[in-house]
Amino acid sequence: MLILITNEKIRNDHIQVLQQSLRFVDKLHLRITEYSGVYTNYIENILSKILVDSYNELKNKIVIHLNKHTLSNNNESVISVHKFQKIIDELTTNFSIHNFHFSEEVSKIYLSLIQNHEEFYHHYHSLNVSASIHHFEIEEDFNHFNYLIYGPVFESISKKNYFPKVSHFEIQNHLHNIHENFGIPIIAIGGINSDNFKEALKMGFSGVAIKGHIWQSTNPLEQLLNFYESWKKSFVQ
Repeated sequence: MLILITNEKIRNDHIQVLQQSLRFVDKLHLRITEYSGVYTNYIENILSKILVDSYNELKNKIVIHLNKHTLSNNNESVISVHKFQKIIDELTTNFSIHNFHFSEEVSKIYLSLIQNHEEFYHHYHSLNVSASIHHFEIEEDFNHFNYLIYGPVFESISKKNYFPKVSHFEIQNHLHNIHENFGIPIIAIGGINSDNFKEALKMGFSGVAIKGHIWQSTNPLEQLLNFYESWKKSFVQ
């Protein structure tokens, strides 16, 4: 699985890159924390720019990130369950978006709601959801997620002084155990580039998520296309 994650703020010159990416990535994650106004209005504005002409048929590849920043009221530290439900309901209704990615903190709240509130479960269990993790303590309830994104695997490109917490040998062992016991796909993130993504796959990851390698380049579209060519060739026998 190949995932492209957006910058925290999407510029107008990013739109073409995002449109083109829908042609070949498996998922496009909109991870937006820098925005003005109402979050859902901002997301809908971005979606209306991306999903034009033939790109609208590819909207099932788009995944919306939800984290503490987007789910707290007036920048408070407490996540609002009401806001969580409101955002999801608006995006599923207005844009038929059913793919959501949760930060580690939000994922814990989601799992608690799914398990302890029957009404919530019936309303939201059919969503396609994924979550970020920074550990390998996987439990049975994680099977509610379609996949998990773990990192950093290499030194982060977009975050300064953000390094892997465990060795690659340990990661490989953890991934083997998760595959044997749970079967849930784990996606690598953090420092992924054209030179090291094969190493991540050899560790046992089911795919990679790219971000800084693309957006911190001088030509994001060219960088993305070059990465995809390397990605595609790696699967040719």
